[in-house]
Amino acid sequence: MSMVEQTLTHLLSFAVIAGMLALCLRSGGAEEVVTGRRIYRVHTGWFVFLALGGAFLVGIFAFASTTALPEDKSTAAACSVISAVVFIFTAMVLRAASVTIDDDLLISHTLFGERRAALCEVESVVVAGLSVQVCLRPDPQTNKRRSLSFLAGLRGLGELLATLRARAGQ
Repeated sequence: MSMVEQTLTHLLSFAVIAGMLALCLRSGGAEEVVTGRRIYRVHTGWFVFLALGGAFLVGIFAFASTTALPEDKSTAAACSVISAVVFIFTAMVLRAASVTIDDDLLISHTLFGERRAALCEVESVVVAGLSVQVCLRPDPQTNKRRSLSFLAGLRGLGELLATLRARAGQ
């Protein structure tokens, strides 16, 4: 791959990811503060992105398994199966991810568990790439600072951020 092809690949990848993040930030209406308990789930666009990307990658390896040299066919077929498993697992992880906010609590759910933070402990909220970083005030006893992070690919992310900042008093 030439330097120009590598640069174009990275720029196109960045544009797709930035577009997906912009889609999430613009979804769910205006960035207004809402009341009551709200649950935010991963934007449907990410599942479309996974389905298209997964089908493309699995298809490339499946095609390669039919056209490759005989000694490379099994490797290409294995790569096709591994790619399918990776994309399916990623979809499962995204399907399980959600963030719940109520009047005094923020809960981040994942496939592997959940983390909770009281809104009165929130010091700052920052979107860093595809992640939302919620920095909490230091624990008065240990003086250690905790943080909570979750995927920024949620439907209604702008509304979530505005509500979180308002309820945390920022």
